[in-house]
Amino acid sequence: MCLKKRASLFTIIALFSFANLIILGISLGSDYWIGASSVRDVEALNLTIPANSSTGSGSLPLKGFIGTNPIDGTDPGAFRGIMHFGLFQGCKRFNYGTGVRAPSCFSVFKEHEDVYNLKIVITVIVFILGAIVFGLVATVFGLVNTLTVPIETIHGPVGLYVWNGIGAICAFIAWILYLSLYHTDIKHNVLNKVDSSTPYFFQTDRVEFGYSYWLLIAGFILFLLNIFFVFLAQCVQDPKFLWRKNKENTSDSNRNDVGLGLMY
Repeated sequence: MCLKKRASLFTIIALFSFANLIILGISLGSDYWIGASSVRDVEALNLTIPANSSTGSGSLPLKGFIGTNPIDGTDPGAFRGIMHFGLFQGCKRFNYGTGVRAPSCFSVFKEHEDVYNLKIVITVIVFILGAIVFGLVATVFGLVNTLTVPIETIHGPVGLYVWNGIGAICAFIAWILYLSLYHTDIKHNVLNKVDSSTPYFFQTDRVEFGYSYWLLIAGFILFLLNIFFVFLAQCVQDPKFLWRKNKENTSDSNRNDVGLGLMY
């Protein structure tokens, strides 16, 4: 009965690890880490219009037209823009006030070269790849423990603690790095110099995390859940596991006390 429960728990661990591979892979490759909207600076735009023209400065209340007349659900409205991007690429769509333009897709490493620190993005990619690798190892050893009872310590629960622990650390570092990048740079601006200067004058209006970012956090949580299930599997396999651990710790403490006593 214990072996069946143990096998069931390790099956869950293997399934969670496999699901984690899919989740982290989608997070890494998808384009929805950030969703943002922008608005055109119509005051700066008015200054570029000749005063004696029919649409001269002050003759057209451009500010009142911001966000008006969207033609479909993907049209942000007059003088507005929308954008989404991931770690590698993204897309943007602007409405300059005369109708929505076709979406334009871009490479993050070209589009945002001077917008925020891309070295941090590269580091995030490396740590997510590390989490995927250790998630794959955890999947394999989860299946091994489901089908057999390994003799080698590193192939058993200890190994699963290690692989899931390192995977969790990699996912956590990637999460914290991107979170810090968001609060220091991305939150304030996601537009390059071409979009934010003459003649377009767009400004970043709202920035928020997309589902790709939340998938990374879900992957981190799955690693922690796997560690918890490994612990449960050990308790099922050896009900006295915790008691023996406490006894070993107490014995080590007593030996240390005796050693200190002899020294003095």
